[in-house]
Amino acid sequence: MPFPFPRPRTAPARRFPVPPLRPRRAFRPDRLAPPGRRRVSHPDSRPGLVACVAARVPRDGARSEFPRARRRILAWLAHRLGPLPENFAPVLGPPDDAAPRSGHLERKGTVLRTREQSSPSGRSFGLSLEMGGDSAGAEYRTEVTLIRSPGGCRVHTGLRTLRMRSAEEVRTVWVPGIVRSLARSPGLVDYGWRVCPKPWIVRDHDAVRGLIELISEPRRTRPIFAVGLSAGETCPEAATVDVDDLAYRTAGLAHVAVITGPMTYVLTERVGRRFSVFGDALRTYRPGCVLGRREGKHPMALSATVREWNPGGPAEFAAFLTREAARASVRLQAPPGTERFEPPTRRSR
Repeated sequence: MPFPFPRPRTAPARRFPVPPLRPRRAFRPDRLAPPGRRRVSHPDSRPGLVACVAARVPRDGARSEFPRARRRILAWLAHRLGPLPENFAPVLGPPDDAAPRSGHLERKGTVLRTREQSSPSGRSFGLSLEMGGDSAGAEYRTEVTLIRSPGGCRVHTGLRTLRMRSAEEVRTVWVPGIVRSLARSPGLVDYGWRVCPKPWIVRDHDAVRGLIELISEPRRTRPIFAVGLSAGETCPEAATVDVDDLAYRTAGLAHVAVITGPMTYVLTERVGRRFSVFGDALRTYRPGCVLGRREGKHPMALSATVREWNPGGPAEFAAFLTREAARASVRLQAPPGTERFEPPTRRSR
């Protein structure tokens, strides 16, 4: 019986060319690169901004905050590099003299460049200090920009890494010393609060009220490291971490507050146990904190966790907090479009 439907036509099988086998290379131990020459491939090993501090110089009655801050910067450079040459950074003339002036100096393995410009609307003074070698081999660069405008005088400071860095090579992050120098004189303020290189001791009810206001400040761009003391303890030296060292490390990057033992109970009564600090613990209040909501975003480390933090205990935990504050400063204080570098935050085991 014939097939009632036409038989389907099958296409002939296509033959793909067989790829040629790659020739097998002989193992050559003499061609292996030594471990020191191997390049580290890590997502956080790109050059870029490591830490950033942006603040405002408070005004005085004579409107001399710009020259005072400029003299302070030059004094810090002289202390860092030695006496500067005469007329290295001369004072600009009247505002109609718009020609910029620049300087260049190489000394003690560092390269210093300055640039100053004046205009009818304001004045700016900037410098870059490259450290760790000559201009071709520097590893870090400190950048400072002082700007005076009708709205006031602001300073922007950043620490930038210039070479490809591995995850282990950037575990130590520091704040340029010029930030601490300017914080002492003529002073630095931001969102109405002073930037201070020393810890804030919360001893009374008024200080607790001020701490709650700082925690709830919507314009805040810096984390708050609130260190609690045990019940009845009022000496900051009894804290789990060295609060003076932590405030020194994070000057301009974070606020460090030490809450005495009696005031930890007052803080708990006002904000609740979920947002308080107690029992030698340390809580981080990140920017954008709304008391009563999402307490998980503001973690608390117990004293046992700080003491057992590997591999260095409280000192390594302070370095971890510094890296966290540096990451937040790059994200919240750096100008838009800045090439960023985020240090690793994973806990070493």
